Amino acid sequence: MNKEKSNPENDRLLLISEMAAEMRSSRKTVRRRIESGKLTAAFKEGGRWLIWRSKLLAYLGAGGDRA
Repeated sequence: MNKEKSNPENDRLLLISEMAAEMRSSRKTVRRRIESGKLTAAFKEGGRWLIWRSKLLAYLGAGGDRA
């Protein structure tokens, strides 16, 4: 089992640019995934979307858009 996924101490909020880097995609793609509901954002703060890293890893682990 991957300790990184199971350890809540490793969880942190990511900005869209950080999410895009982990997904190896563009920031626009990340925004589209959030707006379509495919990727669950934690909240929007000052015009910036934030997402828990654990949610991003779960999304990617499920195959992203292929799920």
